[in-house]
Amino acid sequence: MRRSDAVNILIVDDEPANLLALEAVLDRLGENIVRARSGEEALEKVEQTDFAAILLDVRMPTISGFETARRIRQRPASSRTPILFQTAAMDANFPIEEAYALGAVDYLMKPLVPSVLRAKVSFFVELYRKNAELVAVQQERHRAALNAKDQRIRLILDNSKDYAFVVTDPKGVVTEWEGGAEAITGWLAAEAVGRSASIIFTPEDCAAGRPAFEMRMAKETGRSENKRWHICKDGTRFFADGVMVSLNDASGKLRGYAKIFRNATAEQLAADELRASNDRLAASEARVRLATEAADLGIWIWNPASGQVHWENDRARQIFGAAPGGLANVSDVHDAMRRPDDFLYPQDFPEFQRQAIVTITTGERFSFQGRIVRNDGSLRWVEMTGRLQHAADGAPHILGMVADVNERKRAEERERQAAHEAIAAAETNAKFRTFFEQGSYFAGVMTIDGTMIEANRLCLEMSGLTREEIVGRKFWECGWWNRSPELMETVRLGAEDAASGTTFRKELPYFAADGSTRTVDLILAPVTDDNGDILFVAPTGTDITDRKQAEDRLRRLAADLAEMDRRKTEFLATLAHELRNPLAPLRNGLHILQLAANDTEMAGRTRDMMERQLLHLVHLVDDLLDVARITRGQIELKLKRVELKPIIENAIDTCLPLIEASSHRFHVQMPKEVLITVADPTRMAQVISNLLNNAAKYTPHGGCIDLRVDRDGGDVVISVSDNGLGIPAEALHGVFGMFSQVACNMKRSQGGLGIGLTLVRQLVELHGGSVTASSPGTGQGSTFTVRLPMAESHPDEGMTVLPNAVLRGAARSRGVRVLVVDDNEDIAESMSALLDLGGHTTRVANDGLRALQIAHEFKPDAVFLDIGMPGMDGYAVARALRELPDMESVMLVALTGWGAESDRIRSREAGFNEHLTKPAGLPAIAGILAKIGHAKQVSTKT
Repeated sequence: MRRSDAVNILIVDDEPANLLALEAVLDRLGENIVRARSGEEALEKVEQTDFAAILLDVRMPTISGFETARRIRQRPASSRTPILFQTAAMDANFPIEEAYALGAVDYLMKPLVPSVLRAKVSFFVELYRKNAELVAVQQERHRAALNAKDQRIRLILDNSKDYAFVVTDPKGVVTEWEGGAEAITGWLAAEAVGRSASIIFTPEDCAAGRPAFEMRMAKETGRSENKRWHICKDGTRFFADGVMVSLNDASGKLRGYAKIFRNATAEQLAADELRASNDRLAASEARVRLATEAADLGIWIWNPASGQVHWENDRARQIFGAAPGGLANVSDVHDAMRRPDDFLYPQDFPEFQRQAIVTITTGERFSFQGRIVRNDGSLRWVEMTGRLQHAADGAPHILGMVADVNERKRAEERERQAAHEAIAAAETNAKFRTFFEQGSYFAGVMTIDGTMIEANRLCLEMSGLTREEIVGRKFWECGWWNRSPELMETVRLGAEDAASGTTFRKELPYFAADGSTRTVDLILAPVTDDNGDILFVAPTGTDITDRKQAEDRLRRLAADLAEMDRRKTEFLATLAHELRNPLAPLRNGLHILQLAANDTEMAGRTRDMMERQLLHLVHLVDDLLDVARITRGQIELKLKRVELKPIIENAIDTCLPLIEASSHRFHVQMPKEVLITVADPTRMAQVISNLLNNAAKYTPHGGCIDLRVDRDGGDVVISVSDNGLGIPAEALHGVFGMFSQVACNMKRSQGGLGIGLTLVRQLVELHGGSVTASSPGTGQGSTFTVRLPMAESHPDEGMTVLPNAVLRGAARSRGVRVLVVDDNEDIAESMSALLDLGGHTTRVANDGLRALQIAHEFKPDAVFLDIGMPGMDGYAVARALRELPDMESVMLVALTGWGAESDRIRSREAGFNEHLTKPAGLPAIAGILAKIGHAKQVSTKT
């Protein structure tokens, strides 16, 4: 009865009786028996059909069996078809070498033994059938790999539910869980991604390091076969049949692994049953040996106890190049680093060890493919398979077969390389698509004539167009450029440059979907093939609008800093000049007082002059300190409801000497109504006096200055106008800047640091007001206008009125005992001399310890104490003085260069009663001493 998968067997003999006998013997195999009565007919049959085996009579008329075999071997499709020669008799001249040289696998003598004939032919039939299955599988894999395209990958993954596709990173962490992975393993993609791929390996495989071993083998060899039991999420097991391959980029760098497998549990169970059946069929060692000899296979036995491999037939020795009857020693199966003495290639020996250990310990089928080193030094691939068996004493050994698969491995390597290249190409394409779509840059592809064929997501979003509206249009006609003909022409010329092989790059404006104009760093680059021929042009670009704006801001900031540096340099030069101006007359005054000590009139005028210069010097220092305090936010306004008129009158009193000295005509216009505002009287008087001083300095001799006060709704407006030098229009915006002085007016000014107007603006803004400057131009004068919010007036509320005279009480303060403490001897001695002239009793100390000694002996009524002394500073001295007997009520006056509110608070906390800033004026000192004198008089009367 014919088998459904019957193969063809060709029998060739010129005797019909022989053909009939052969057909009768072989008919029991259930295969297709094809007859040929001559060599010519046999060749025709071979041309038409593939045969699993050919039985060929040696002695035939016309074309002999040898010639027929030679011609069969010349045909590529039949070059490896097994040929069994049959001859009627064997004599000493039978050309055995020629027969084997023609590819004969055996020769049989007539009369034939039917069982032997069927056994040999049956073996080649099964071998043919298995090879056909292997070739079919390999061809199918090869076709699938070659036909894999980027557009079909997703379709394959979505529809290949019988196969699981798992992609990991180089560390084995799952990044993709596709195909039938969920259905086969029970793990959802959302659960598996981010976990180790070892979640599907059995506990024993995990303990044995199988996951890492598969990745290592895939990395080292390109692939790792995966035929073993795995575990589902629910704990059930399935048999996976698949492979793991390494994913390398074009440079050879490992990017991850791809593990592809299917659920082959049913097949494995069937295979196990088949394996058991095969073991039973192989019980007869003689038949196995006969079959393997006929199939050109070698037989070997490996004994783990002795470490020896025994070649059981000559074919095995021929394959490995060993002498007949020889042994090959494997001295230490467990030492993966030691090179065997004979047949295994060193790099393949570890896999041989691993497979042998697995077979001995688990009973799994031994399967090894590797390279051997022959006696002539050449390398050949062999396939060794075997099964675990036990001797009568229970000792295990592996019995197996070996075949020379060198040619097959070469073909597989070519197929594997093709598959690897296809996978790498697919991965590269997928990564490019991700990079193309998700990048933070504009990207597209166009033909060399400028026609768009692709644009990424960012291009579409910024243009407001769809891909269909862009693809097919010229690049320069798309929405990014088409609002400007000049821009379109620039882009078109750039595209022509790129099409000719020159990369075009330029920063250009482009039009966004929201109508705004932004800036792009555009690159048009040619895309070439391996021969350098231009295939496409790739337009890419990065939006640099924010960067360009930041660069503009940095340029403006650098310019501002440069201007501030220039102003600072001018200010320092001006400061040096302004400080020298009062110091020179002060020094001259000292010389005059020395030379004209008896000239009372001259001494009086000199003292007046020195006092004016000293006041000017103090004013300069005060302005500098005020600016520093305001800049650091340390100035504190003493705001109160005040009438504006007394403030303005005090400011006029302060500036009137300078105005009169320049013979200016000064006009003041104020409303009759009472104007009330919330202000710090001292600071607001400083604002008005600074504006009047500024007008006086920049108005030529005999000029005109007007001060006008008006009410404008809820504001009071104070304006100071002059007919002086004026301000150019380009300088108006900077007149309130720090150290600012109009360049063309500096030579004609009468001194100043250029910070007066800065103080005006800052103080006015602290009061909630504003100040502006205006001028018709150079030589036409200027006007400064201050606008302040008014306060509501209450008829029954008294106004704060500022004093117009300095407190005078020095005459009533005579007889006060004063201790002056300062590490600057000149300051201490000069102040002591002034107080002595006022009729007071003084002592001087130049450090803290000396001050405590003198205070204990002198018992002063008041102590003027410098804060910043070396060693024991003024704060420590003040606290120590308060602890001395009879010093609890002494008047402690801080005398320091630090005058901020925080400095005053600190001095009060240290025990000081008063706080004066250097240089302290005589009226302030006299006022303090008058209080002490008055208190002493009251105490004496009581």
